[in-house]
Amino acid sequence: MSFNINILERFVSVRFLLAPIFVAVYYLQLKLPPRFHVAKHVCLMLLIGTLLFAIVANLQWIRDYKSRLLGGVNFLNGSSGTFPDKHEVLSQIRWANAKMLGLVAMILAFLLNYEKLELVPLPHRVPVIVVGLLVLVALFDAALDLEAE
Repeated sequence: MSFNINILERFVSVRFLLAPIFVAVYYLQLKLPPRFHVAKHVCLMLLIGTLLFAIVANLQWIRDYKSRLLGGVNFLNGSSGTFPDKHEVLSQIRWANAKMLGLVAMILAFLLNYEKLELVPLPHRVPVIVVGLLVLVALFDAALDLEAE
């Protein structure tokens, strides 16, 4: 069972390494002269493959998150339900809510800057969007981990 968990953790963590690969292949395709049309098609296939791999990695992450969340709910349903100190539990919930509010504020601030994408030169828009989406995925990842906690 731990072997499967290690594979899943590596597969899920690789999605953050895909953005530099995607950006590098994108710039390589952008800088190739028009006469290298076969190389451009190979780069396009690499870009599509990278995106498909990222989609599968995110789907695996969603399944992993769902199983962790259901495991936590099942643990809470099976426990006695008595807490040592009511005030300590409330302070922990307040702190988790404050962290969640901070993450939501960062996500909203990030989305507010989407309109400024027009200021980015045209050849650099795709890498900027990829890096922005990577930041957004990392923020959602942190938010979901806080929620599962």
